[in-house]
Amino acid sequence: MAENCGRVSLFERLAFPTRCAACRELLDWYDTRPVAFCPACEKKWVSETLERCGICGARVTDCTCMPLAMQKAKCERLYKLVYYTPRDASAVQNKLIYRLKNGTARRSARFAGEAMRAQMEGALRALDVRIEDALITYLPRAHRKRLQTGTDQARVLAREISRGSGVPMKPLLARRWNANREQKKLSPKERLTNAKRAYVARKRAECKGKTVVLVDDLVTTGAGMATATRILRRMGARRVICLTLAADAINKDLMHL
Repeated sequence: MAENCGRVSLFERLAFPTRCAACRELLDWYDTRPVAFCPACEKKWVSETLERCGICGARVTDCTCMPLAMQKAKCERLYKLVYYTPRDASAVQNKLIYRLKNGTARRSARFAGEAMRAQMEGALRALDVRIEDALITYLPRAHRKRLQTGTDQARVLAREISRGSGVPMKPLLARRWNANREQKKLSPKERLTNAKRAYVARKRAECKGKTVVLVDDLVTTGAGMATATRILRRMGARRVICLTLAADAINKDLMHL
């Protein structure tokens, strides 16, 4: 299955050698670490994680700034690893996201998941939240896209973040079957309207009194995260922390979206 992103066996490493998520260079078959990039592309990745927010001045991995829609929804914080740069096909972070969306980046999912797990653990410590009082969930992908690619990249990331953290991952949100409009093709206002129609609470899902870590691979206007935050708070979540692999670079300077 495309979503199986656990430990890779020796046979799989030999039969299906892993390539760099950016340049597609073959990676060492015997290296079992969650490595996504070759040495050259890894340097570019590290450079991207050192970018600074134009609003708070913090490094992107320390920045918690978020779009206005998420602020209004009372999202506690937004953590991200890098900034996504639209229409830049050469950017290593963009290529990593493309691989995840297509379900072709097993070791890359582990790589991103471990880095995002470290951010989550830091956030829980900062908020003095006990492991047993936290849950991880994700923003579900549109059914049509999930059927096309065989994967839900946010679910994959959420599972990898949960692995080894002690914080359970539970599906709390569902996507309506008739809500298949792609957010990237809509205006900011249309995104908010579309997101409000797209997501609902899962039947019998429980998060009352919990700190919920909401995961997605990419945040642009924050419409989906904002809608999901409101739903989770209505379900009784004590607070919602949003965690994403990348935030659109427009969020470095503009929080009014």
